[in-house]
Amino acid sequence: RRLTETVAAALSHHHDHTPNRSLLDEVPPHYRALFEQLDETRLRDEGHFDPAPIRRTWKAFLDGERKWHTHLWGVLMFQAWREKL
Repeated sequence: RRLTETVAAALSHHHDHTPNRSLLDEVPPHYRALFEQLDETRLRDEGHFDPAPIRRTWKAFLDGERKWHTHLWGVLMFQAWREKL
């Protein structure tokens, strides 16, 4: 629960959901990778996904609105696979 609150706080400080780096320092490294995988600029630049709905889903998940983990999993796995190429 504390991790979710920290991550949500890191996102809530910016209207575009760009993480607050000082708050992200409190997030374990393996969770920081999620921000990199779901970074709006990265998603847009790579061109495989429309970043807007992914970022809305990510924010809703972090806010505890719904358990969107199954929806985000496919994007995360695709991004991880692309890094291995």
